Amino acid sequence: MQKLDDPCSSLGKPISIAAFFMPLFVYWCIFLAVSPTNEESFTRICSYHGCFVAFFGAAVPLDLSFVNLRVLFGVVFFDRIIMFLNNFVPIGEPSVVVFAARRWQRRCYRILVVLFCLLSAVLYVYVCAEVVNGSQLLDLRNFLVSFFLGAWVDALLFAIHALLKSRHIRGSSTALAKHSGNIILDFYNGSEIRPIICGLDIKVSSYFVSIIRGFTLQLVFAIYQYDEHATLSFGLMTLLLFHGIYILDFFIYEPTILHAHDIVYYGCGLRWFQNVLLVWPLLQSLSVLYLVHNYYDVQLSCYSFSAAGAILFILGLYIRRQAINQKFFYHDPQGHSFDSSNSLNATASQNITAVGWWSCVRHPDYLGELILLLGLALTTGVGSVVPWIAPVCGFFDVLLRIHWDERTSLKRYDKTAWRKYTSAVPYRLIPRIY
Repeated sequence: MQKLDDPCSSLGKPISIAAFFMPLFVYWCIFLAVSPTNEESFTRICSYHGCFVAFFGAAVPLDLSFVNLRVLFGVVFFDRIIMFLNNFVPIGEPSVVVFAARRWQRRCYRILVVLFCLLSAVLYVYVCAEVVNGSQLLDLRNFLVSFFLGAWVDALLFAIHALLKSRHIRGSSTALAKHSGNIILDFYNGSEIRPIICGLDIKVSSYFVSIIRGFTLQLVFAIYQYDEHATLSFGLMTLLLFHGIYILDFFIYEPTILHAHDIVYYGCGLRWFQNVLLVWPLLQSLSVLYLVHNYYDVQLSCYSFSAAGAILFILGLYIRRQAINQKFFYHDPQGHSFDSSNSLNATASQNITAVGWWSCVRHPDYLGELILLLGLALTTGVGSVVPWIAPVCGFFDVLLRIHWDERTSLKRYDKTAWRKYTSAVPYRLIPRIY
């Protein structure tokens, strides 16, 4: 049985408690972006969500009577449709990926899932909404409470299912992590690494849902701004373009996530599901929500912010992709395609990657991720703290992951080899600084 360390427990109970309350923090962030309160009078500027409490600059809704059950169940249904398509869509033309002077064949058929979502949205707007007398997509801003609860309820259902299933598992080369003896901890942290539910690798599938859900939400709010102003702000168009590039990059190099530490070593419990289905899709959409609701902000018309943000985004995406690909390909130097790496055992390679970007810092993929997030935030300007919440949260998340990754690496690898590596590459994240 493979023993799995908990990344939060290694830093103590305060971080574990903070992780537990993270959805509440995200709930506040959403309404800080869409329904702020006046700092002087502490009265609401606008709210479409019923009764609220003014809390640190945000009109936070508390009226559960505004919860729309159709929207709530629609979120749950959306997740399952995306998971099904991600696992069973059998079509797609092979594309060629070039890296390190080598050519790789890869069927990028899962990008069709994104196109399917966009096509479904268009059909709903122009056909289905009138037929069923339903709300238009732009009305989703009135159902953010329902959307939030739907995402959290779905995370809860997946966590319960994974826990019940793990109680009947006796051994698996890719799934088993550990039982702590405390059912609450097992439920929250997860007892399996890669649980298979109804034939689906639910951990990897939920990762795909996280990517698609965030982008879908951003497009819905962009539709709202277009409906209000008959155009999109330059900052919003730039931000949507960046998110589209990020999704395209993700699906082209999709199998590389199989070597990600969180996929290989993290338990799959409530914390995992609430992070991928709720926390990160919404946090990464905060900049879009802010731009949509601040169309006339003077700062947003400044092209210099978008230009600087574009430079940082491209640089961060380049560093992150190069680092991830180097790690992926050098772990499988004899492979001829991504398709040959569609599964990964829990027993990872014992080779330490120390080439390319990995010879500069020990976590170049995290460095690229932070630069990328800074670029996305800078695109929105500096007129509000809202777009900068995601980079700040990302920074603390990276520090936590670095601490845990190095703690587990010291156990996985030969101690002498690991010490030689840390001596040769002394900096964790930023050269000559940290």
